[in-house]
Amino acid sequence: MMATCEAFEDEAPVLALPELPELPELFAALGTEGMGGAPPGVPPALWASMCKKRLEHMHESNHLTMPQREEHLQKRHFHVPGRGRRVLTLQEDPTGKFGGSCSSGTVLWPAATALIEHLDAEVEKSCLNCRVLELGAGCGAVGMFLSIFKGCEAWLTEAPEQLPLLARNASENSPDGLDLQVAPLKWGDAQALEQLVALGTFDMIVGSDVTYRPECLSDLLSTAQKLLSHRGRFFLSFQDRPGEEAHLEAGLQKSGFRQLKRLTKAAKLEGQEEVQIVIIELCHADAEPEVIRPPQATGNVEDEFFRLTGIRPEPVVVPKREKPRAVEPKPKASFKERVVKDLLDRGMVDYLGDVDEETKSKVAASAGYPLSMLQRPSQQARLDEAMAAAAEDWFSSKGKGPNVAEPVAEDRPQESAEKSAFSKQGLVLKCLDGLDWELQDTEDALSVTVTFTHELWLGLCGVSGTGTAFKEAVSFELAEEELRVLHAGSVVLDLRLPATVDAPNAAASVSSRKMRVAVKAPKISKAT
Repeated sequence: MMATCEAFEDEAPVLALPELPELPELFAALGTEGMGGAPPGVPPALWASMCKKRLEHMHESNHLTMPQREEHLQKRHFHVPGRGRRVLTLQEDPTGKFGGSCSSGTVLWPAATALIEHLDAEVEKSCLNCRVLELGAGCGAVGMFLSIFKGCEAWLTEAPEQLPLLARNASENSPDGLDLQVAPLKWGDAQALEQLVALGTFDMIVGSDVTYRPECLSDLLSTAQKLLSHRGRFFLSFQDRPGEEAHLEAGLQKSGFRQLKRLTKAAKLEGQEEVQIVIIELCHADAEPEVIRPPQATGNVEDEFFRLTGIRPEPVVVPKREKPRAVEPKPKASFKERVVKDLLDRGMVDYLGDVDEETKSKVAASAGYPLSMLQRPSQQARLDEAMAAAAEDWFSSKGKGPNVAEPVAEDRPQESAEKSAFSKQGLVLKCLDGLDWELQDTEDALSVTVTFTHELWLGLCGVSGTGTAFKEAVSFELAEEELRVLHAGSVVLDLRLPATVDAPNAAASVSSRKMRVAVKAPKISKAT
């Protein structure tokens, strides 16, 4: 029953008609006087001319290949009025060459756009429990709108010769496999009606510009009456043409429908004049229509699932969530506690040696490193000591002041020994406890190896975080006469070198396994 889109992508069979016979010969071969007889008020000569033109058109279309037919298609982007960017992409066949038919349903008409705008307000979003049937779908705009933007299960029906264009539009607008079906249906066809009724009746039936032929109204209304559910609604829209509404009212009096609502709406397509569209809502004469709404409660969803599948799902019990307990506000930290925390966060643990004993004990206990790390002179005291030693060395080696006494002879060997020790080992301006270093002075280069003991590393990790890698935390700075080793930006070793080195050409290595930093730099000769 269902027609898939792929079924119409194949190339249509080519009829081998060498030439078109004359109308009298064709009618005689068919055993009829004419193609259905001329409509009332149409002269026979005009009717014969129209029939011949129709046959010529069909004859020409049947000799076109599929690529040639596709060249006659025109694409239209229809923007649905209202909020959001809702667009339907429609393929139109204004010449009828694609489907081989001159039917008016191959283009979009204002009656369809007006009905879409009306149904946008009538049907709520996410109506997954609503089955919709579109009669005489043409390009399928109304049914595709209800399926794509309203969530309905939509069936698009048309005459068999119109299905290629309808199926193509359905495929292009529902690439993700929406619940959108395309099926052939000729009004009044008892066999086709039985097959559709076997699949279930429909909550809503729509049709736009399907009432312009009075001779087809009886089949249209009888088809809709059999396919519409007992409490369903039937929407019709048509252009306000002379006599069309009168014929429809006469047909409705003989049918089992009653009118619920009638309204007129102005509609206009791009590049065309504005026209008045009549929209009529119908229902069964002996029933009250049901307003289709999306499922609201859990029970409604379960009932709808049971109606569609015959399976009753087990109820879902949602556990009650306990009310969270009120969290007591934490006491505000004192100024001293905030200062201590800031020093720890910045890696400036050395400055904590100047605070009172109680604070040092609390800091050591919370940080997890030995109290002995804090029980040593402050950084400023060590710096003052180093500066004093440097000043004393300068006065002893560079010159004498006016009030400096001449050293006795027995003191000079000791001064020479101190100077020799400095020249070989350098001058330590700063060094953390637990940091081992070694300096090797050769003829051409200086090599310094700095090793972190395990106890020192654990203490430093308490400041910068235990997960910090050695290579990421430890770095060094080398100048011509000074080497600094840093941990997390803080200096842990400041060494005055015994000789001038070429810092840009120095080589260094950092070992995480041995927790060691090794630096080797070539010397710069005094002559240079």
